[in-house]
This record gives sequence, C-alpha cells and structure tokens, in this order.
Amino acid sequence: MKKNRILSLILIAPLLLSSCSDEQAIHDIYNYDIASKESYYIDVKATELINLIDSGNQMTIFIYSEGCSHCHEAMPVMEEVLEKYPHSLYRYEFGSDYQYLIDYNEDIFSNYVTTPALFTVKDKRLYTTIDASRLMYKTSFKSSINKYATFSSMYYVSLLESYTLFKQDVSSDFILFTYDSSSLDSCSLYKQVFDIVTNYETPTLFVDTNKCEDPLLEQLEIEGVEVKGNTLCYITADGVKENLEQVTAQGITTFLENYH
Repeated sequence: MKKNRILSLILIAPLLLSSCSDEQAIHDIYNYDIASKESYYIDVKATELINLIDSGNQMTIFIYSEGCSHCHEAMPVMEEVLEKYPHSLYRYEFGSDYQYLIDYNEDIFSNYVTTPALFTVKDKRLYTTIDASRLMYKTSFKSSINKYATFSSMYYVSLLESYTLFKQDVSSDFILFTYDSSSLDSCSLYKQVFDIVTNYETPTLFVDTNKCEDPLLEQLEIEGVEVKGNTLCYITADGVKENLEQVTAQGITTFLENYH
C-alpha cells in the first residue's frame, strides 16, 4: 500500500466535445480498437477521466502507482476476473496530473490517495472507495470487482481485426448501428440509439462509417448489411435477422423495443 500526496497546483479546463465520435470515447462503450488480450483495462489520463465523469454514467477507476508493490500484485488478480467479460474498468496511474482531478472535484479526489484503490463514480459523485490491497488475497475480491465494475453491453469498432475480435468475444446475437460522425443528423440518431440500449443486455455494436476502414465495411456488406451512413439491424450467427430500412427517430424506438 502506498500513500501519495499532491503538492503542486495546476489548473486545467475540461476538454470540449466536438462530435458524436468524441462522445463514444467518454461513455460506457468498450472500444475493441484499443482492446488487447494482454491488457484488461482501458488506460486513461486525468483529462480523460474528467470527461468520463462528466458523462454521468457509472464507472470504476483503478488507481495505481508505478512504485507500489501492492498495485502490481493486485493487477493479476483483477485480470483473472476481467478477462472473462467485456468491461469498462478504467486504469489511472497516479502522477503529477492528479492535481487536475483535485481541481475538478475535491469530493471525489482528495489531496491524499492510497494505492491501489478502486473508485466507483456515479452521477458525478463518489459512490464507493475500496482499498484494493486489503481485498487482494481474499475471495471477496472477485465479488467486489463484479459488484462495482461496470461491464459493458455496448461496443465500438472501426477496424476489421477489431470486428473479428468482437465477434469472437461476444459469440451471440447483437444489434448493429452504423452512423456518420460528420453529420449532425446522424449524431442525433446515434445519441438516441445509445440512450435506449444503455441498459440492454443484448450487445450493441457501434460503427462510425466516417472513420472505419474499407475492409470492415466490405465485411459488413458481405453479411447482408447495406451500409449507407445510418444502418440499424439485428444480426445472428446466420446473418441479418431484421433490418430497419429507413432509420428515423420513431423507427429506432419501435425497432429496439424488440431486443431488450
């Protein structure tokens, strides 16, 4: 267990969102483009944490420091749990930019922090804090991770290899929504889909046609999906089960009601 204290004072303005493609990075979406079989965390900086917390969603942050032996002992135990599930457990390395977090919200991030620690934040407020080193060798550690880590049912890909990894890990029917982050109308539809499926158990895959590579689009089209900016469909192992021909606000609501 290592105690850390921040002495320097640095001011920072929160990052501004510029498009719906920026939004996907701060919401509870598991990004397969940055996923790795060797790493079961999403590493974030202080400024990224600020945007994540501002989204209002529940999230769990694992805070560690490089010179903390307990932190390095805790990570393999956590990975044993996390490797079985897509997750949204964010890992932050304690450093000089921790002052940004203090300036942002002292009720969540105090001047003293003990590592390793698990912070669960919800509605921009601290929900629970766990000293991870105390749970490291107990059977309750796994149940604590399962209780407080937010496992995601929403995913994002832009690369063909990421899409292959997604299908391998999920291995179930899923909802596919493609959108164009350069279009305000498409971003509006993206937000609507996101808000509806947030609490769905059915996996939902988001694909930004403005940023994905051609091989991925070709693979999607092979499966029977005609990608034209906004596409919403339900995909099974046999291909497309149902496809929304005209993606409208009303059509999205009606379509998704069938796939809780």
